[in-house]
Amino acid sequence: MKTKINLFHIKILVLITLMIVLALHKASAQEESASIAIIPFTLNAPEDMAYLKSGIQDMLESRLSQDKNITVISDEMTAQALEGIAEPIDESEAREIGQRLSADFVLIGSLTVFGSSTSLDARLVDVTGAQPTTTFFEQSQKID
Repeated sequence: MKTKINLFHIKILVLITLMIVLALHKASAQEESASIAIIPFTLNAPEDMAYLKSGIQDMLESRLSQDKNITVISDEMTAQALEGIAEPIDESEAREIGQRLSADFVLIGSLTVFGSSTSLDARLVDVTGAQPTTTFFEQSQKID
């Protein structure tokens, strides 16, 4: 079952990455580049899926880092900015974290697994609040 879940998550992560890249390109059309902090996704699952928490973050970082117009803020800096803030992170907290890190955008999200259903929710938050938050939601009834 882990293989099926991983394949589903990989497909979703690719879609999220494309959504983020498109949103960042649109947002930074007038600027040279944009910086993004990726907050580890909140996991809601009955079984131990802690490996996905770092896996999602690592995959998104590697995909987004390939775009020369996007600067991904390091895990270490993001972890320091998260100290003392409890999960889940809301948009207001995301903006505060983004300001601490001098980021243009902050990506927050959650992965929920319940039985054979999986849902993934991601939000790309503009730190200035000048643009509405871009939301991505995908749900699978079966992980086949």
